[in-house]
Amino acid sequence: MNSGMAVECKLPWMRLIHQRYEVPPKIDVLAEVDRGWMRLKDDLDLKKGASVAVGVGSRGISDLAIVVRAVVAKLKEAGYRPFIIPAMGSHGGATAAGQVDVLRSRGITEESVGASIVATMDVIPMGEVVTAFPCLLTAMPRRPTASCPSTGLNPIPTSLALPR
Repeated sequence: MNSGMAVECKLPWMRLIHQRYEVPPKIDVLAEVDRGWMRLKDDLDLKKGASVAVGVGSRGISDLAIVVRAVVAKLKEAGYRPFIIPAMGSHGGATAAGQVDVLRSRGITEESVGASIVATMDVIPMGEVVTAFPCLLTAMPRRPTASCPSTGLNPIPTSLALPR
């Protein structure tokens, strides 16, 4: 039985194609952390025992847990007290618990990286970047002596970033 809805049509000529992508060589992330640390460590003007907030984001950085664990280890070896802060804006439902869940899904836990995670959605302005977007830092109960990002940063419109 024909409902009258079928329409005969001629398809264009098609051909199966294959696309090959160049795969970059695997990076030795621990060697890269070591190299970065060697360039940075002598420029740190921090006293032993200084607390350092390590910002960790939700972007697709390969081997993120390995990188964060290595950064935390370097900071501890230097005599600092590192801790993790989520650095991801609205990811995780824009809640502190949601951001901790996002970190967990990327393999970042207090146990896996050897540092506590301090999460809050309260922020304080730290200045502005060249494009006049505010640079914000988590407002936490214990203020760090220093902070270091381990993520890519995205600009956030001022209307979304600062409470009015």
